[in-house]
Amino acid sequence: MVNILKKVIKFFLPKRSRSVIIERLNNFIYFNALYKARPKVYAVEKNGKKLYLSNLIDVSHWNKLDIGNNVFIWHFTILDTFNGIKIGDDCQIGTRVGIFTHSSHHSIRYYNKKYHEVYFDEHKGRVRGSVEIGDNTFVGANAIIMPNTKIGKGCIVSGFSYVQGKFEDFSIISGNPAKRVGDVRKVDYKFLKANPELVESYLDYFGFNSIEDLKDVS
Repeated sequence: MVNILKKVIKFFLPKRSRSVIIERLNNFIYFNALYKARPKVYAVEKNGKKLYLSNLIDVSHWNKLDIGNNVFIWHFTILDTFNGIKIGDDCQIGTRVGIFTHSSHHSIRYYNKKYHEVYFDEHKGRVRGSVEIGDNTFVGANAIIMPNTKIGKGCIVSGFSYVQGKFEDFSIISGNPAKRVGDVRKVDYKFLKANPELVESYLDYFGFNSIEDLKDVS
């Protein structure tokens, strides 16, 4: 339709006028498409769970994504679910996060020029493995989570971290390669002492008897 409209403009209008109109038409098409694709977060229900999802996330296989309730995933995040991703309840995933369950960073060298001649799932040396993220974990912007990773509940993954391996509950995870650099319960203890109105909800959610249980964690 657009091409037909351009041909009509070229046929009926003088050269100077039609170039201006075509330029304006191209601008209209571009900015209209940009407007429609601008990032938005939608509240949706999937399998009885309420989710808050950007319209600009990339999920390779929805049937291999086990996602909990009340999960928020922000713009431009990639979920490579080929070998399975599990995200617990109440998690937040920041912008431009990559969660991968397979990678060719070794097999590309082994197959070199013949890499694309072999079906990718038959490559020897390809890294494969699931990813699991526990309840109430926050993943910061631009973090990369690699195959064979299990992150416990109540964790914080710092932005720009490169994460692979197993991390216990309440870990602060940071770095490239990422390591456990702290325990969020130490932060939570100080905060809850200053904000006692939030204590009951916190203890009930995480199953602690008292905020004093948080005081002496390692």
